[in-house]
Amino acid sequence: MNRKTSLILSVLFHPVLMPVIAMGLMIFGDPIVHAMLSPKMTAIMLSLVFLLTVLGPLVMVYLIYRLGLIRSFYMRSRDERAIPLLVIALFYYLTYYLLKGMYLPQLFHMYMLGATLMIIILIVFNFFRMVSLHMAGIGALTGLMTGIALHYERNTAWVVLACILLSGIIGTARLKQDAHQPSDLYIGWLTGAIVMFFTAFLF
Repeated sequence: MNRKTSLILSVLFHPVLMPVIAMGLMIFGDPIVHAMLSPKMTAIMLSLVFLLTVLGPLVMVYLIYRLGLIRSFYMRSRDERAIPLLVIALFYYLTYYLLKGMYLPQLFHMYMLGATLMIIILIVFNFFRMVSLHMAGIGALTGLMTGIALHYERNTAWVVLACILLSGIIGTARLKQDAHQPSDLYIGWLTGAIVMFFTAFLF
């Protein structure tokens, strides 16, 4: 894998996109859930999640950058991450609160609550080391799909295997970008996987 390919993969599987990907998999990867939600409700929910977990955080981080509170929009150093991560946690909790008021399966809003908890844990870790947010994102997706498969007895082994494969690919891409040490990748992946596994398995 060359640096250009690793950069493309890092952008395509950026952690900010993971909530939308996770919601999409929960809807379209499970025929039962897909049948429960009307096309209108699906469109409203995915639009809301996109606005609050992708567009909102990106706009706010850009404003923080323009105000000079961080040196780089890409948050390449550990000391630049705390404020953007706190902003993301607030947006995630707002998403949880709004989804909770919609007629949706409980797992959808509990996923956002779990994501909020995961970001808070990453903020704490950030005081000590630069844990990979990319790996936390794909780890969270892997843990979520594994928890759903076991708790709800869904035949989603192919999704779990795909997530594990993607975890290896994304991890390799981050190493090629010289963004992290291997231990930062493992800690990020395990944090996301553990938090989201128990979120899906318990709720």
